[in-house]
Amino acid sequence: MQNQNNQICAPGADLKQTLADIAASVAAGNKALDRLLDAENRLLARLKNETHRGGALEELNASVNSIAKSISFIQLINKYALEEAEKTLRKFADEFDELEE
Repeated sequence: MQNQNNQICAPGADLKQTLADIAASVAAGNKALDRLLDAENRLLARLKNETHRGGALEELNASVNSIAKSISFIQLINKYALEEAEKTLRKFADEFDELEE
């Protein structure tokens, strides 16, 4: 296998980088979840003191629903990325085993 600079590289080099990129992406998704939860906690703390204000509970409910949808979406993306990485690893391992035979 050759890279863009016409240098020969190991067959798994691009795969390793791809898998590292996927892992970094999942980590970034988890960091985004942490940020969302932190922001939601700050909002909840602020709204908790304003429950006497009309509409505060509705605003709180809408915020919790929104954050739950965002978290579910990010978790789904992370799950898909990890499943695809696993499929790729298995395919690469199978191809590698065939080359050794």
